[in-house]
Amino acid sequence: MVLKTVGILSLGEMGEQWARVLAFHGVCVCTCSSGRSPCTLEAAQRCGALEMENVEALVQASDLIVSLVPAQASLEVGRRVAEAMKRTGSRPLFLESNGISPARAEEIAGLVAEAGGDCVDGGVIGPASQLTQGTFTVLSGPRASELETLGSLGLSVEVVGDKVGQASALKMLNIGLFHGLTTLMLELLFGARRLGILPQALTLYSRRLPELFERLPPLVKNTPRQAERRAHEMAELLEIFANVDFGPHSLAASRDILSEIARAAPSQAQEWNETITRFTEFRSGRTSAT
Repeated sequence: MVLKTVGILSLGEMGEQWARVLAFHGVCVCTCSSGRSPCTLEAAQRCGALEMENVEALVQASDLIVSLVPAQASLEVGRRVAEAMKRTGSRPLFLESNGISPARAEEIAGLVAEAGGDCVDGGVIGPASQLTQGTFTVLSGPRASELETLGSLGLSVEVVGDKVGQASALKMLNIGLFHGLTTLMLELLFGARRLGILPQALTLYSRRLPELFERLPPLVKNTPRQAERRAHEMAELLEIFANVDFGPHSLAASRDILSEIARAAPSQAQEWNETITRFTEFRSGRTSAT
């Protein structure tokens, strides 16, 4: 599939990085920031994306539309794109790339299909900051193989199945693993802080789990800022498992911890932040354990 113009909704942290990489490889990147925050408008200017007047104009201009939004906004974005397809008669391929359940991905694909379009299910595995250095995108669906061309445009992609929902399921399992590890580490360190043995606990864990100390610092550091979004993602994962008659307790606990961090009162928020700071500074070598 030849991709001359790609529309991205929207230019958050991940969307902006996608735009930068695609533009660097000669792709014209478009977006529609109507109704979005000033930060999104600034991101469009930074990465040189063309600002379209509305979603209809974006659909008409694009060969591919990529949805990169918070999970709770994914259905609305899919609906808006599908409606724009109906109104304009243009049907670019739609790539749903958010942290959502397979059922939600199928629902969005259904909306696009009703408009006469096709949807590829996707999931970005890894941080935006490492988009060209280890982060990759899994794809599934009948037309997923057509987007292997993204591999020649600076993005690492892998087709994992021919059904919509498979890529979303894989992404959500990855989310569950890393959010679960992060919240478990934070909960134990928070308890160690109140017990007065946080330095000793940091030393113990760094000796016993050095590999984990290599991977977790960026996730732990960003927890306060992303806690609400991560809590929603864990709730989505719980829903996925509920649909197959499985109710894991640890995932519910992770969701609750993230919700607590997101809504913590000032005094408790300070405790969480101090615990996180001690962990990240200990790992970076800026402070000792004592």
